[in-house]
Amino acid sequence: MESDKWIIFDFDSTLADTLEAWVWAINFYAEEFNYKAVNPEDAIRLRNLDITSILNEVGISIWKLPFIAKKTRAKFHERLPSQKFFPGIPEILQQLKSQGVKMGIVTSNSKENIEEFLKNNHTEIFDFIHSENSWLGKANILKKLVKKYSLDLKTTAYVGDQTRDVEAAKKAGLVSIAVTWGVNTRQALEAFNPDFVVDDPVRLLSAITSLAKNNKL
Repeated sequence: MESDKWIIFDFDSTLADTLEAWVWAINFYAEEFNYKAVNPEDAIRLRNLDITSILNEVGISIWKLPFIAKKTRAKFHERLPSQKFFPGIPEILQQLKSQGVKMGIVTSNSKENIEEFLKNNHTEIFDFIHSENSWLGKANILKKLVKKYSLDLKTTAYVGDQTRDVEAAKKAGLVSIAVTWGVNTRQALEAFNPDFVVDDPVRLLSAITSLAKNNKL
């Protein structure tokens, strides 16, 4: 019996273009906590830096980070439902659905906000939305989902925009697909040897189709 084909997606900066909302949330508290406000151009440039360099440039001390992160995430959630998919993503998702591919979302955002986002964007087609804080590592979350949904590792891929997404997929034994329109650059992603690196949604569909033809998905 042939296993179901599954694609599990990261949400922020992979499916949804949430950069503007994150910049707004971060800047909301800049004056209160005395750190540097950023603009979208800054955010794109900072994506090439490690977390220590980012904190130094913005002026946030490491001991304040958890508290500031908690407040900015709560503020970000206010704007999330009004955000949009990256151009071309809804069409790719609909094509995958029509081909019988099952799809899930892994996110640290609230499930309710993701559901509202999908409703507002007329794309309520996912088989599951898993909301969980990833402090313990995305790989552990993916392993949990593999067990929960009895996923076949050979027919399941994880799609994300960060190097840690590639690492998580590999540790969980899944096919790894990295997209370059999110947080990390192609160069950074390639250093972690994902199975595929794609630069636009059309190539994402091609990668998934290629995997399916080779019986790896």
